[in-house]
Amino acid sequence: MPGAPLRADQDRDALIRIARADGLESQLSIDLDHAEFKLGWENVVLDTPDGWIVRFPRDDDVPFELELQLLSRLHDRLPARIPAVVRTGRLTKYAVYRRLDGSSLDVDGFEAADPINRDRVAAPFGRFLAAMHQALSAEEITELGVPTADRFGDESVAEQLPTSVRPRYQQVRALVADRLANHSTPPVLLHNDFHLGNLVLDAPLGRLTGVWDFSCVAIGDPSVDFRYLLGDSRELAARIASSYAARTGREIDLGLAAAVLTLEEVSDALEEGRDPVPYLT
Repeated sequence: MPGAPLRADQDRDALIRIARADGLESQLSIDLDHAEFKLGWENVVLDTPDGWIVRFPRDDDVPFELELQLLSRLHDRLPARIPAVVRTGRLTKYAVYRRLDGSSLDVDGFEAADPINRDRVAAPFGRFLAAMHQALSAEEITELGVPTADRFGDESVAEQLPTSVRPRYQQVRALVADRLANHSTPPVLLHNDFHLGNLVLDAPLGRLTGVWDFSCVAIGDPSVDFRYLLGDSRELAARIASSYAARTGREIDLGLAAAVLTLEEVSDALEEGRDPVPYLT
């Protein structure tokens, strides 16, 4: 199970009871009876058949209030739809907004497409990240208290690894530390959870039209926002990086992104009780 352990009040029926006790049905036309329960790393969700998302943070470490403020500030500053919160909980922390409907990217179709169409699909991703990375001023970032991104990699993680792969883990840690220290690009406002599961398009090989989940927003090197894209499709990540560089003049270091992804995959595997060795071999 990803993320923090679920509390007793975070199964489907308990969440529905909470929403009802908070008067949600009396204020919105919402079908809680047939809501689908979804589990994420930071949040649990009721996804209703009439198009509403009711999203609850899994624990107090999730920056719920910060995300609400970010969504409000970013609403008119990004070239794709993001959640527009219409209601928050009175008795319990939750946010309600319309589902961003659309298509998932057809990765196989993308990779089989000709270069012109691959660039066409990738360009809106690059445009979104370029806008996201400069969407808030330094003063706004300070005012909101946006955190600095994780430095990625930890000695305590190394101690949990089999001795055979510890040297490789430390090598990847050193690479990340060196590239972050020597990268000339200034820190930007990262979405920090930018992967295909949080994105919707207007067609399987269409235009990016919606972006979910701003729970992990942080300040950091722009290359870090490409790490999950590499896990989705290396070709897609490379095309988006090219589009991004053309818009911003900032070159993306996909080697850094790949190394950060490796460190995160190792940590996640350990947390979930999976074997971390394949990520280091």
